[in-house]
Amino acid sequence: AACITFDDGYAGWLTGVVPALQRRNAHATFFLTTGQLSGTPMWHERIIQAVAKAPLGGLHMPEFDVPVLSNAVLADKQAAVVWLQNHLKYQTLNQRNAMLESLERSCGVSIESLPLMPAADIKQLFNLGFGIGTHTVNHPILTHTTQAEAVYEIGEAREQLEGIIGGRVDSFAYPNGRPGADFQSKHISMVRSAGYRYAVTTQHGVIRQGCSVYQMPRFTPWGPDWFRMLAQLLRNQIGSNKRLSEP
Repeated sequence: AACITFDDGYAGWLTGVVPALQRRNAHATFFLTTGQLSGTPMWHERIIQAVAKAPLGGLHMPEFDVPVLSNAVLADKQAAVVWLQNHLKYQTLNQRNAMLESLERSCGVSIESLPLMPAADIKQLFNLGFGIGTHTVNHPILTHTTQAEAVYEIGEAREQLEGIIGGRVDSFAYPNGRPGADFQSKHISMVRSAGYRYAVTTQHGVIRQGCSVYQMPRFTPWGPDWFRMLAQLLRNQIGSNKRLSEP
């Protein structure tokens, strides 16, 4: 048996993902970030837009000691996106936002041109019978937040989504999702205290009897072809799950 999940939140889900699921009579759970409900797009989407529209000559953020990133050809732009996402991912929320704003200024773009997933789409997903879970407000790496920030990110997203759908939100997905690196035992306690019944990670493995409901592994077979996807799935079946101790 398999459970299908989607993370973050995108305006094209209703026209792209949902029809594909319905044709297959497949259920899925959507783990949503809620910052975009107040007008702030996903941070990695902001990077992609900035790099795509940056004038030729390289990407500059000298105030943050970031090296000049080439954008001469498509491969350079793709490499720049990967570098920036990996670098900004592990910044504090304030530092990440400051770096994003600097990047956008240097590239001449603004967040107003990026699409947002509206609350009406979330409500419709719920009404169609799909699961709704939370993925924090601003998608920070929890190990790089303060105690107060982590409590807010975990709890506020749930309250916002429950207000939209008019029902309970029981599930949570840890941003980036690696036990120990991206969340710790204290964050599991916060998730439990916020009222969630289960939480999912991105740790490779499968769910077996005795698996913690607050550290359920998830795995994506990336491909790039069916043979290698099958090999990844088989390897995942025998892989060991990393698990944090829970208070």
